[in-house]
Amino acid sequence: MRKPSLLLVVLFILSLLCACNKDTEHLGESRMADLLYDLHLAQAVADQQASDSAAYYADALRAAVLQKHGLTEEELAQSLSYYTGHTDKMLEVYKLISLRHGQSADGDDYLFQGFGAGGDTLDIWHGASHVLLLAGGQNQATFSLPTDTLVRAGDRLEWHLTTEALYPEGERNAYAHIRMTYADSTATLTPQISGTGRQVIPLPVSSTRKLKHIRISILQNATWSPKPKLLHLSRIHLLRIRPKQEAEKPDSVTQDTIQ
Repeated sequence: MRKPSLLLVVLFILSLLCACNKDTEHLGESRMADLLYDLHLAQAVADQQASDSAAYYADALRAAVLQKHGLTEEELAQSLSYYTGHTDKMLEVYKLISLRHGQSADGDDYLFQGFGAGGDTLDIWHGASHVLLLAGGQNQATFSLPTDTLVRAGDRLEWHLTTEALYPEGERNAYAHIRMTYADSTATLTPQISGTGRQVIPLPVSSTRKLKHIRISILQNATWSPKPKLLHLSRIHLLRIRPKQEAEKPDSVTQDTIQ
């Protein structure tokens, strides 16, 4: 009776070891952040080259980054597959990348520089500050923002976001469909979010009508590829910029009032 029991124990331990190996067949968050940071830099360098040689530089620099980190394309794809299936962990990775870029993952004080003295500026964005889109998977996101008590006629709106793409080939952009609902009508905008880096998209507001609601849908524009195509949107803000109110002029003072 002892041999079967011992065999079962050994098989059980081996099964646990196999399970652990499967769970650890991806890079940790810190190492993944270092790798993606280097890949982003490599892509940025390649993008600066002439259009007919950009793809060559992108492939060469990507290979150099993988060699630096001691990884193969298959191992990179394996880690990307894990993190794209655990978007909460991927967002933590991108927060680490933001810190490496010298950016705050939670605040952007620079947005308000130059606005405060001229009026009242408020960030009215209530959606996620980081969004990860994956071609062939979760490639769209939608946000709903009530504006009844936040925006009034005469205000300006600016939608700020930073985009980062992790794939060498194909267009690296997305489309936004913005629906602005007023009490008696609706206006729509379809701006294109192209390239990488900081984006500023103005949202015109009626000078006479009350804005009730804003709905923003983002769709990644990327053709299918066996390699994962990740588009990261971060530092998302919607600024309401209210012009400085002119002080009311006092009524003209009469001589009788002075006396």
